[in-house]
Formats: sequence, C-alpha cells, structure tokens
Amino acid sequence: MQYIIYCDESVKNGEYFSNFYGGALVRSIHLEEVKTSLENKVSELNIHGEVKWQKVTENYLEKYKELVDLVFKFVKQDKIKIRIMFTHNAYIAKDLTKEQRDKEYFLLYYQFFKHSFGLRYSNKTGKPISIYTFFDQLPDTKEKNQEFKDFIFNLQNSDDFREANLFIHSKDDIAEAVSHNHRIELHSSHFFRGGRNEVLFSL
Repeated sequence: MQYIIYCDESVKNGEYFSNFYGGALVRSIHLEEVKTSLENKVSELNIHGEVKWQKVTENYLEKYKELVDLVFKFVKQDKIKIRIMFTHNAYIAKDLTKEQRDKEYFLLYYQFFKHSFGLRYSNKTGKPISIYTFFDQLPDTKEKNQEFKDFIFNLQNSDDFREANLFIHSKDDIAEAVSHNHRIELHSSHFFRGGRNEVLFSL
C-alpha cells in the first residue's frame, strides 16, 4: 500500500493568523475512487479551473457546497484525511536565530508534514507502506527547495518512521505539482479570510 499526500500552503502574514499549511492524505486503495468521483462531480457541476471559495459566485455557491459535501463524505468514510496547521499572531516566537527566521517557511512545512497526519501511528499492519507526496511548487531557490526535499526524504531514517515501517522509494517520490492539476489537493489559502472565522475550504 502507499500513502499519497497532497500539500499546499498560503498566507504567510494574515491579520490574525499566519503560516497556513494544508494537506490531504489518500491511501492507494482509495485513490482511483476518490479521484474519479471528484472529477465526475466537477464535470457534472460544470466547474472549470481550480476550485477555490474566493472564486464562488451566487450562481455557483450551491455547486461548490455540493462538491465540498462529497469531499467530506470521503472524510467521514476515512478515504481522505485532511489536516490544516496555522499560527496565531498573538503568539510571537522569541529568541530565534537568523537561520531559523530565514528558513521559517521550510521549518514549519517540515513539522507539518512530519506530525500532522500522525504517520508514526498510522501503520498497524506491520507491512511496509510507501509514501508519495505532492508539494505545491516550492517558492524558494532551487538549492533551498532541494534541501527541504532532502529533509523530507530522510524522515524514513528516523525512529518514528522505521517503527511505523514507512519509507519513500526515491527522491523522485517527493514531487512539486501545479495545484490546479490535482483535484484532491487541499488549499489552505483563505481558510480564515481577513482574520475572521469564515471557513473557506477549497480543493
């Protein structure tokens, strides 16, 4: 079996909340069903392009709600796992080094990927499970992006991943993707719009 994990991030500095990271995990045994169902629903509803709440018009509101209902049906059936992480601006990190500040984006992304899905507790089968992950296109230099991917790849050497029998076949299994090409990808953008608690979930 394989875990396919789609990740995205948004809003580095919001009014009340910042550093949004979102992810969706699908097991390979459910992937085709989930992808096909979402694509069929998007086609049925005549929704074109990337699905985001900020693109909703009055005419499309009910269509978007119907699509999100389908997503949460899969969540309820444990066929998609969704996780969101963000920081609260009321809490300010202190005594960070310059390197930590410079690498804030990647350090937080790494922690999100490592911990948000509870991967260390996820495999009760005792059989090896591989991980394939899609990150939305990383925004930094080629060198810094690769350094981040190396850290993700080396997670398989940690005690947590070894004990859970999780592995990544190769660095090619840590992909960058254009988000609108993947219906399952979870966008964290505008999850809290303008700092108010308006849930704006988008695929």
